[in-house]
Amino acid sequence: MTIQLPTKSFFIPQPPDDREIFWAMQRYPDNVKVYHPHGSIDGTSVFWHNQLQPNALNFAAYVDPQAPDQSALFKRILNDLNKLADKFSDQQLITSDYAPQHAFNQWLTTQGFQLAQTLHLATVATKELPAAETAPEKAITVLSVADLKKAGLFEQFLSISLQAFQAQAVIRPATNLSKTAWQALICRQLILEIPSVAIDDNHQIMALSLAYQPVSGSAELRLVTGTNQLANQQLWAYQTKWLKTQVTTVSTYFQSADLLGQGIEQRLGQPRFTTYETYIQ
Repeated sequence: MTIQLPTKSFFIPQPPDDREIFWAMQRYPDNVKVYHPHGSIDGTSVFWHNQLQPNALNFAAYVDPQAPDQSALFKRILNDLNKLADKFSDQQLITSDYAPQHAFNQWLTTQGFQLAQTLHLATVATKELPAAETAPEKAITVLSVADLKKAGLFEQFLSISLQAFQAQAVIRPATNLSKTAWQALICRQLILEIPSVAIDDNHQIMALSLAYQPVSGSAELRLVTGTNQLANQQLWAYQTKWLKTQVTTVSTYFQSADLLGQGIEQRLGQPRFTTYETYIQ
């Protein structure tokens, strides 16, 4: 008998509730496990692996708030996940979700899981973005990733973006990623046309801010780096002009300790904030 996977409205009658489990079930349907000890679906779990943490089992799990014997079901789900980790010789279990955490994830913190990373997610309509003026600065040139490729600077872009990602990652990524693998990861859904880097007269990248487009009409800023304040300001000014004319909403995904990311958040005006937390055992 084929079991219909639960949807958002199955567990949560009043969406939206952007729980990780619903995204994960759609992306990894073959890795879903459904728990129905009492005849109806009481919970689900799903696992996956990625190139950035090759020795970790990533998972999402959710238990119906109305399910009976939740404590026993919590233990059963975690026991199954530990068996999977042993099967794949994984050294860590990783799960992420939006705050406030649901009951199962709260329970995980009593089982050795610790908060490892907090991301601030800020979303605003681009029509509400405060205008950012570009300053005349001959020593700084702002380019898109498409322009970088034409200028022969793409290899430098790959190296600097990988260094920035590894330096900022709280959950340490794989250190032996090839440039080919990194290019495939970083360029997926990357907006090539938006101004993304600032370079100096020697064609060295001074600042970098990458925007992605998971769905039409929106943009997400996920990786920024740069130590030159003027270059950072110039880049943001050019990005703001592009965003205002090309998309309707923009979101930022930055760690709570990312000062440069926080600076961008402060320039968004009055965005809507949410928090995304990652726990590791």
